[in-house]
Amino acid sequence: MPTIFIINGKPHFELGRLVATPGALAACSEEHLSACLNRHARGDWGTICKEDAASNQRALREGSRIIS
Repeated sequence: MPTIFIINGKPHFELGRLVATPGALAACSEEHLSACLNRHARGDWGTICKEDAASNQRALREGSRIIS
């Protein structure tokens, strides 16, 4: 079952290099993408599996790649 994390407050990290598929860019407005990136920077990973959520939490501690 997917896990949703919602953490409010200050960003946990600065957004670095952003990568998106052409399909994602075509399907989403700039406003939606901006809102999603703001949520992501605050630790709301969206709907992802427990393993990916745990990986993101480790990445925050270790400074490695975060996925969403």
